Amino acid sequence: MSEEPRNRVLGIEIQHIFVSEISSQVSLAADNARRLLASINFNLESRGNKQALLARFNVRDAILNAPASIRQALVNAGFGLNTQNSFNNPNAHPEYSVFNIEALNRLSQQADEGNWTQDARQRAVFDLHRFMSSVNDSGFPPVQGTSKAQFDQAWAAWRQDSNGEFRNYAALNAQDAQAIDSFISSFDATPIDVKADGTSTGDNRQLRAEAAEALYDAAQSVLTPEELANARKNLDRGNVTAALTSIVSSLQRRSFTPVLGHQIAAENAAASLLPELPDGIDFEGLTDTLVSVFETVIPYANAFTARLSDLGDDLIATMGKSVNAMLVGLGGNAIGDIVEFLNVAYEPIKKGFQTGDWSDFGEVVLQHGVGAAISAVLVIGIYGDSAFNKCRPHACSTKMLATTVD
Repeated sequence: MSEEPRNRVLGIEIQHIFVSEISSQVSLAADNARRLLASINFNLESRGNKQALLARFNVRDAILNAPASIRQALVNAGFGLNTQNSFNNPNAHPEYSVFNIEALNRLSQQADEGNWTQDARQRAVFDLHRFMSSVNDSGFPPVQGTSKAQFDQAWAAWRQDSNGEFRNYAALNAQDAQAIDSFISSFDATPIDVKADGTSTGDNRQLRAEAAEALYDAAQSVLTPEELANARKNLDRGNVTAALTSIVSSLQRRSFTPVLGHQIAAENAAASLLPELPDGIDFEGLTDTLVSVFETVIPYANAFTARLSDLGDDLIATMGKSVNAMLVGLGGNAIGDIVEFLNVAYEPIKKGFQTGDWSDFGEVVLQHGVGAAISAVLVIGIYGDSAFNKCRPHACSTKMLATTVD
């Protein structure tokens, strides 16, 4: 299960390699799985049992179709190449979960029938963990969409020893014993993101922060100083999701087949804008607002007029009234020289919509405040397209802006 609550193209999720459902499922198989894990003191909340994955397979595929250094940055940060998207689906991989519980159940039964020692039980459990880690590391078979029968088949192939027979964990050959023992010695059993009673916090906050720092470090040689500076600002201000969004966006943009569209553009814009905004701005609310605006504007982004004045005095006046109405509706003061303000804001906003580079927009925020600046994004985004001036969609509503800046 995952903590990721939003439908984000650039999101990441934290995967329990041995699934968290083991601790809560009511069944004989789950009882046997829990008993086996308890016999070797295996903690599902161990750092070694959790891994960061990208939420979307198309973003993963874009990074795989990028220069090798881009893919390597993701791998070096400890990310797996599988994906997990639990948006509107908290049980994102039911077949993977059933396989995991049943495989542990079967090992528990074999351990009882064979009177295995604790060492044999430990090697059996960690051989299964090696297999499931390899699935998450490699991306194959997919965690989502693969049937239990297919996982069973892959696990059976994994368990074959050099003689083509299933490993006997009570009497392993030297090569298999060394490989499993090496995996065990490198496993980090430290619990992470747990409450005082040892149960999961459910938010994976600490591990997400560690994943963000690791990805930032791994991307040092492939991102520009400006991209790194944006991510660093978000990390330093505790905006972990925004930092991850900006880094993943920067990596996938270097693909030979990058993911495009209004959703990913809006997520990246929100991550780029957030470091320049006052503390307390909700990243998810800002992203949702920009997604609505970008959905309307992006198809017409290249139709922005060269200058604000090209829109004509009447339309500019209407835009100014819209911005001031939003500000007053939020309890602020109207801008006196609204046309001058729109002139200052127009180029940075046009540049942001057309190129995805919102760095110049930071000056607008610093000079005029977040309410005015984001009001301008909404209004200029809607009215600034010469090909789009007949439409006035809902995205400019004061209510929507209020949810962003409150």
